[in-house]
Amino acid sequence: MIKPFFSIITVTKNCQDTIIQTLNSVRNQTFKDYEHIVVDSFSEDETYKLIKKFNSNKIIKKQIADESCFEGLNNAYKLVSGKFIILLHSGDLLYSPQTLEKVKKNISAQTDLIICNCIFFNNSNKVKRIWEISNHNLNLDNCYNIPHTASIMNANLVNEIGYYNLNFKIASDTEYILRIFKKRKINYILSNDYLCFMKLGGLSTSSKFVLKKIKEDLNIYLEYFGKIKFIFMYFK
Repeated sequence: MIKPFFSIITVTKNCQDTIIQTLNSVRNQTFKDYEHIVVDSFSEDETYKLIKKFNSNKIIKKQIADESCFEGLNNAYKLVSGKFIILLHSGDLLYSPQTLEKVKKNISAQTDLIICNCIFFNNSNKVKRIWEISNHNLNLDNCYNIPHTASIMNANLVNEIGYYNLNFKIASDTEYILRIFKKRKINYILSNDYLCFMKLGGLSTSSKFVLKKIKEDLNIYLEYFGKIKFIFMYFK
């Protein structure tokens, strides 16, 4: 069996208003060597019905119960057969129909991470933040500056690092990035291209969960940097 180059992962729950635009942004890609793994956590609205009806021979459609977005991602990782993994949450959009084609040109088999830029937008489709990576010397002390869902991961690296820590419900992506850079020297590429438009309102960007996120972040920084350094690193 020939492995697809990209495995694009979308985990969903009750996303009937946003899922189709996300699926379309993948189906419209000019580069076709990918699989799109869509895992729904038994939505109570029309989300999974829309997914089932969506016409694409690239989609792997599953329903698997989970207790959090990160458990959903862990479930999806078990289905991956591609060489490089892209995360695209429901409501998020790949930047253009040529996105995969442009990103593919910069990747070699030895690449661990491809770190791209991304754009945040709100419910009115207004751009609220442009996240561009300016630091060209990433390490454990500054890797928190990279956008998690605009970072494309080698599937071999994911197999080496393991799954998301489900003790963290909101900031597990922060812990995951720190774990990657603590593990060993990472062969990464900083791309000038934009990977995606990211919709505000998810767990990590919602004002409802800001205090819970701060608490989780502090626990993570304490674990990775120790008692003396962790507050400094957090405010940095």
